[in-house]
Amino acid sequence: MSSGKLEDSISKLSWLDNHILYLSKRNGSVEIWDDRMDVSSGPTVTASIEAGSPIQDLEINVAHNLVLVAVNQKVSFLSLSDLRVLNEFTMPKPMQFREEGGASLRPDGVRFLAVSDYYYEFLFI
Repeated sequence: MSSGKLEDSISKLSWLDNHILYLSKRNGSVEIWDDRMDVSSGPTVTASIEAGSPIQDLEINVAHNLVLVAVNQKVSFLSLSDLRVLNEFTMPKPMQFREEGGASLRPDGVRFLAVSDYYYEFLFI
């Protein structure tokens, strides 16, 4: 991805390895890019999260083959390979993940934390 213009503004990004980049956009989409491919061909995979707000946090979890996406009141767990929504949790009230915190899966994959101006811990089932 050495040159070219990406559509819409990027809110978060994270490298999986030396070539694969996951990024989220303000329009609610998550994309997988491979920098060995021509950027004009677009992302290798694209998915949209129905959240009504820009994506505020993105975490790659290779051990559990997940992408965590946090937006407003929702934390979504996506498949690392094809960005399918595997599970979603709705927080009791909207959270400002971008400015104040984020969401993260514990290494054992049993719980995740959602942190903003207040704190939640959930079992991941």
